[in-house]
Amino acid sequence: MLPALAGFAKINVLLITGENNHKWRETTPAIKKIIESSGDFDVRVCDSAATLTPDSFKGIGLIVLNWNSYTFGKKDERERITAQKEAQWSEAARKAYIEAVAEGVGSVAIHAGTSSNFPTWKEWPLITLGTWVYGKTTHGKRGTFTLSPEGKHPITEGLGVLQSSNDDEMWCFVKITNPDAKIIMASKTQNAALGSIQPQISALAGTFGKGRCFVTFLGHSPRSMDNVFATVLVRGCQWAAGINPAYNALNKPKIIPESVSCGEIVK
Repeated sequence: MLPALAGFAKINVLLITGENNHKWRETTPAIKKIIESSGDFDVRVCDSAATLTPDSFKGIGLIVLNWNSYTFGKKDERERITAQKEAQWSEAARKAYIEAVAEGVGSVAIHAGTSSNFPTWKEWPLITLGTWVYGKTTHGKRGTFTLSPEGKHPITEGLGVLQSSNDDEMWCFVKITNPDAKIIMASKTQNAALGSIQPQISALAGTFGKGRCFVTFLGHSPRSMDNVFATVLVRGCQWAAGINPAYNALNKPKIIPESVSCGEIVK
């Protein structure tokens, strides 16, 4: 499939947000602009999972998650609040989401967009591929680290080694939740203050049924959503939606606001 051209319909995207332990009101507009800047997508934002119905997923080619139920605190209180958040998804909405991806709709999760429990929803971790684990996954201070493609994959083809924003987090010891998920990008640093000097996962790709699934653990804040983040996200969205991202070796969408501190490409 070729990228959207004049006269061709764009792919409809459902961006689900409204609950997140990060500043979703700030990151959601940035994510929407980045995805739409490719010219391939038309993004509709849902800021309340409680409003999702089976009709919400009709005509959608890609689902993007900037939503999670992650909660801090003592175990009992954490589980109670998490359950309340996850109850926002009706059984009908859950079923529609599962069926949409299983039948070929792409799914993309950003940063903590995978960090939900859903103990009775076994399909969720298979679709979201990996997650932060309370008490095990960590990160250090925010800063710049390298992003290295792992193996061969259309999302990372031709990218080479990149450098993150200086305002992003290097997640360490994330859990892969789909046994068929592939690590396609790793975070690396020699600065132990960022979390670990051992290579860590920064992006995963996999499938659920006929659907392509992608997750990047980059994107902690709007300031971290620079041109490098945008490149990784747009190419992940394109691949998940069935577009070949290799048509352009490096998509560099214009980021709004312009005050964002952009990472640099490592030659």
